[in-house]
Amino acid sequence: MKSNNEKLFTELRSLRLPLDEYIVVASGPMGIRGLRTMKDVDILVSDDLWEELENKYDIFYEHDAVKIRLSENVEAMCQASFGGVIRGSFTSAQQIAEKEIIGGLPFQNIQTTLYFKKQGTRDKDKNDVHLIEEWLENNIS
Repeated sequence: MKSNNEKLFTELRSLRLPLDEYIVVASGPMGIRGLRTMKDVDILVSDDLWEELENKYDIFYEHDAVKIRLSENVEAMCQASFGGVIRGSFTSAQQIAEKEIIGGLPFQNIQTTLYFKKQGTRDKDKNDVHLIEEWLENNIS
């Protein structure tokens, strides 16, 4: 039986998005490493891919961000979803360029995931920071 994470990644693969135009973010880089169970898949897409997708799918607003629902469990965001680039932060283009390909999917670099999780104030963000730091200690030499 497939894990929930693998079911979500299979759903994402079925969308056949161009690998050089997006990355899996949020809990995805943790989910692919088995660090935690995911509820859905969030992807960060290039501006070009966003323009394509917004003509095919419905746009919605959640947690002060503009998103596009691509399937039941896959949501897309772009740089403008959050109001643009936060000074001193990573652009979507930088994040996509620094992707890690795992299992045939492009993921946000785990160090970048850690950076964003450290900016979060929710309990789950704090727990994720701990999980990522522990994973890095055991897997990066």
